[in-house]
Amino acid sequence: MGKVNQTSADRNYKILAFLSSGQWEILGNIHTYTGINETRLKETLSVWKKRDIIKSWEDLTEPEKKEVERSQTKEMRGKNYYQITYKGRQKFEKIRDSCLDSDIRVILGMRHAKDEND
Repeated sequence: MGKVNQTSADRNYKILAFLSSGQWEILGNIHTYTGINETRLKETLSVWKKRDIIKSWEDLTEPEKKEVERSQTKEMRGKNYYQITYKGRQKFEKIRDSCLDSDIRVILGMRHAKDEND
């Protein structure tokens, strides 16, 4: 049997699962983890920023950046950092906890993953 292509639902869930830790993540790490085409990934993140699912480092004020930097263990340089918002975490948890039985996966065209990291 051939390789199963990722659907939009698969890709979006994988992004949310990666960001669900709540840490600021750089675009390159999101891309590496998810394997999603970088252009498509940027488009998805842009839409999610507008919908308050994630926030972007470049949208923070200078005082907010300084506060984040005090609480981070890694140095934050550059503009391509993203973090899941409270609303985004709620949406992710709802999907993870309520919507991923095998029938829903079939309806959404998702692969039958054993866990959220598949």
